[in-house]
Amino acid sequence: MSKTIKYVFLSDWHIPDHNRALIKPIFNFLSDYKPDVVYILGDFLNCTTISKYDQDPYYHVSFVDEINEGIKILDKLASVVRKANKNVRIVYKAGNHEARLQKYLAQSAQLAELKVKGEYVNSLPHLMELREKGIEWEEYLESKDYHDVLFEHGDMVRQHSA
Repeated sequence: MSKTIKYVFLSDWHIPDHNRALIKPIFNFLSDYKPDVVYILGDFLNCTTISKYDQDPYYHVSFVDEINEGIKILDKLASVVRKANKNVRIVYKAGNHEARLQKYLAQSAQLAELKVKGEYVNSLPHLMELREKGIEWEEYLESKDYHDVLFEHGDMVRQHSA
């Protein structure tokens, strides 16, 4: 008999513009469920201040604060799921909001090509220390098929989407 693999798919947290009241219940669920695979399906970060779209003049979260809050929540997420299942696999898949960050970081051609130990320094995986956390990274618009179910963040925008 084969072991059942328990997956959890998390998407569109949009940190720091997320619903803070949902963090604890999500972490409680992860702790109780003990998933084998946690898949972050994009837009974990919002990247609000570096967006090409008009900014809210009353928005007062800096880009640095946004990254730091994302790191803090990702660290806690990894800690919770690893405490529940030490063999858990965590995969962070880029979404269109992470693509904002990649484009922003790549604006300096010289810095965009800088690598340390084979990893681009000016990248989200480096900033979020994914390798050190044992979190796998997948690029935006790569689709994954798990047990005949297709998962992707998607790239279609429509007037009445969501």
